[in-house]
Amino acid sequence: MFRNKKILTIFTVLISLTIIASGCSTQQPNKTIDKDKVDDISDSGIRDQSQWQEYVNSRFGFSINFPKTWYKGDSSQNNDGIVLHTDNSSFDIRVYGANYLEDISKPYKNSEKDGFTKSDIKLNSGQTATLITGEENDMDIYEMVFVKDNIEYHFYAKVTKEYANEYDDVILNVIKTFNPGVEGEEKSSIEEDTAQEIIKDRANEVMNIINEGNMEELAQYVHPERGVRFTPYTHVSLKNDLVFKQNQIADFLKDSNKYLWGYYDGSGKEIKLTPREYWGEFVYDKDYENADEISYNEIIGKSLIKENQFNVYSNSIIVEYYLEGTNPDYEGLDWGSLRLVFEEYNGEWYLVGIIHNQHVI
Repeated sequence: MFRNKKILTIFTVLISLTIIASGCSTQQPNKTIDKDKVDDISDSGIRDQSQWQEYVNSRFGFSINFPKTWYKGDSSQNNDGIVLHTDNSSFDIRVYGANYLEDISKPYKNSEKDGFTKSDIKLNSGQTATLITGEENDMDIYEMVFVKDNIEYHFYAKVTKEYANEYDDVILNVIKTFNPGVEGEEKSSIEEDTAQEIIKDRANEVMNIINEGNMEELAQYVHPERGVRFTPYTHVSLKNDLVFKQNQIADFLKDSNKYLWGYYDGSGKEIKLTPREYWGEFVYDKDYENADEISYNEIIGKSLIKENQFNVYSNSIIVEYYLEGTNPDYEGLDWGSLRLVFEEYNGEWYLVGIIHNQHVI
């Protein structure tokens, strides 16, 4: 537990530095590159972009394409990015996102090194990123940095001079395919007033049942076909979030099995809990039935994690129950909210998602 904001800030810095050190140091080639004159030569090998692979990151909502001669390593444990490999094991190629903390984060720090240069590069998405290039230990380094909406995105490649000389255009074209996917705040197609009129009574019924922990009754409100998805940290992950069907919810709190629900923010450790343990930590961890604010298809609690709920749950109504922070030592950072996601089925609105939200580092 944090005793004051200063301690929280120090801890945040340490976590941020740990994440960046484990997945992202950066430095780059000391040479001049005309980024707008990249030769898009197409052949049957590394330059044939029609055969390139794609990596999509669900946590920070970005994607990137890369040659078929490269291959994916393991994703990081906290799902912030991935390492890419070539046949040369000395290469260091990775792409990742990180929470951007104003006055603390230093996403462009490698441009301050001797012999490194910083310039703009136009992405295929039409957005402009920063390209940092330089040389370190006889290796050429390329780093792309893009910062927006409290997220910093990085592509980093450390390769031999021989590889850079032959495939400079390929590396730059890989960078240009990077798509941060930040195009403004997402929003439901159902306006707030309409959503409230449709779902207010039903949502409050469900919240009352959740407060009481009556799982047999809650099961009657769960979508008959889709079940209900549990999201521990705001960003809905189709890969990691667990879905329980209507018949499983009735005995949910009686289930003694431990499941992998995702990964803890910051540490990246596995969230491996029984349903009852998960319920106490990521569902009803606060008295949400007596929320300070309730919204309908509008976001109240904003953390550093990228929102995607309305993209995943199209034509839905999402009700957020928000509680303000109460401990003065945390200066409001101990707020929390629970979002109930409803979708229509055969003329009735059913629960399809339970999204937990809180301040993250």
